[in-house]
Amino acid sequence: YFRGGSYTSSFNCRGFYSPMENMPKGPAYASDAVTEKMLERDQADKYRIIVDTDTAIMDEATIDGIDRFVRGGGVFVTYGETGRHSPEKRDSWPLARLTGFNLANEKTDGGTVTLDAGPQIFPPSLTFPGAMDGRRFTAVAPGVQKLLKWDDGSTAVGLRALDKGYVVTVGPWFSNEN
Repeated sequence: YFRGGSYTSSFNCRGFYSPMENMPKGPAYASDAVTEKMLERDQADKYRIIVDTDTAIMDEATIDGIDRFVRGGGVFVTYGETGRHSPEKRDSWPLARLTGFNLANEKTDGGTVTLDAGPQIFPPSLTFPGAMDGRRFTAVAPGVQKLLKWDDGSTAVGLRALDKGYVVTVGPWFSNEN
């Protein structure tokens, strides 16, 4: 999901940190683009998963469209600065009403990521070598699940079920080195 004219941030989703650049190539990983208008008009239902790679500015109509997509059975994955600003207010993180997570702090550098002790969707052998950069989150809604945690205990990757679907919040900036 790419928003035309999105807020310019230090997180370059279309370059250095893009998770899509690290996806294996082939028919099993076909990709497409979804616009905010498609979400607002409920035209994204043919997709099972939408990975947003840094739509920093989100208005209420877009968030409402994402909400309907998820509640209808879709999976929406946030990454980087997804939903950081509303058109009216900088650093307001309006998407938190769907993710169930708020920004824990502004720190983005040098932490380690490990599995959380709670129920998991990842294999127990999953590890990440070395220090990673990225966003740290804290749960603010009931029913959210911490999947991966930072060394300070904050959420690195979180999951929230909403009716038939899920919102996945991804804080670490994954790259080929990790």
